[in-house]
Amino acid sequence: MQGTVFKLSAVIMLLCVLATPAAAQKDGEKLRLIRAETSRSTLEKGQIVRRLAGDVLLRQGELELACDEATEYTAEGKTVFTGNVHIRDSRQELWATKAVYYKHLRLFEAEGDVKIVDEQTTMTADKVVYLQDERRVIGTGNVIVDNDAEHIRLMGGRLNYLRPEGYVKVTREPVLVQFDSTGTEEMRIVGEQIEAFDNADSVVVQKNVVITRGETVARCGTAVYTTADERIALMQEPEVVHEGDRLTGERIDLYLDQRKVREVHVAGKAEYVAASDSTADSGSKNKLTGQDIRLFLRDGQVEKVVVNGTATSIWNIVDAEGNFQGVNWTQGDRITILIENKELQTIFVDSDPGLSKGKFTPPGFTSPAATDTTTGRKGRQ
Repeated sequence: MQGTVFKLSAVIMLLCVLATPAAAQKDGEKLRLIRAETSRSTLEKGQIVRRLAGDVLLRQGELELACDEATEYTAEGKTVFTGNVHIRDSRQELWATKAVYYKHLRLFEAEGDVKIVDEQTTMTADKVVYLQDERRVIGTGNVIVDNDAEHIRLMGGRLNYLRPEGYVKVTREPVLVQFDSTGTEEMRIVGEQIEAFDNADSVVVQKNVVITRGETVARCGTAVYTTADERIALMQEPEVVHEGDRLTGERIDLYLDQRKVREVHVAGKAEYVAASDSTADSGSKNKLTGQDIRLFLRDGQVEKVVVNGTATSIWNIVDAEGNFQGVNWTQGDRITILIENKELQTIFVDSDPGLSKGKFTPPGFTSPAATDTTTGRKGRQ
């Protein structure tokens, strides 16, 4: 059972600079004309319209804006840039087929193969709108955000970013993909909505959530990742399946260390069904149930399991060659199981007031009645 976790903070760094200086000019500051093949002004419907055409270049401080044509409608407070629009400064660059700035609305929008690039991140979309007063960025239509440093791709039909709160919301079939250094996909997260709060201090994926990494698939109604304690909480009918192992409960928490799962906590009606390596058909699966189950992992493999609250274990015993030897049934207040190479090594049972139970059923028996190994407190089987 392995795992890795995504970092959305790098994605948000791009959104922090999407408000290009062209859309956020200081009051009274204007773009200066550097060059244009033609320049003319006309009076149209009571307002002056100024047009620049042919290799247009405008500048404002560090900002440069190039396009094929720029048209300013003075009364409307609107400026339209068309044809090979390219805006750049020291932080990022923007390309689009068309861009419009509405002075009175304090709104900037770009559309048509929009591409925004900073040092580490690239965003593409059919359309991007920036609301200056709200400091809100809205991307729509085939939104893709790539972060090369973190090897992350975030996709969706609509992205909404509110800069003051550090809040991001992606809807319309959002997908988050993490790649390894070679570009091979490591993990994919899908849901109906992905949200990031406080500049990705916490990330929430909601509705029909599916997290896939290699042979591991997790499903739930809501997944919450918090960066402070590196924890992924799976809620609303969570289920984790890995190479035949299956975990279910009312809530599953995955604790990570350097993006790998080190501990799994299943709370409420917890059940862990583990695959058996037996070469013979035992007729049952390895199964643990209780109110609380904790799995401790090393290098992606379970090495210790602790079950609390009406803890019950049904485990198939196999020999060194993998041949089925029988079924071990154990019950107590607390069960601790040590596992090596998917094989049970030791079971510890702890009960108060000493009512732990255990039975072993050899092959050919239909009920666990052959050997009763009932033990007292801190019994070992």
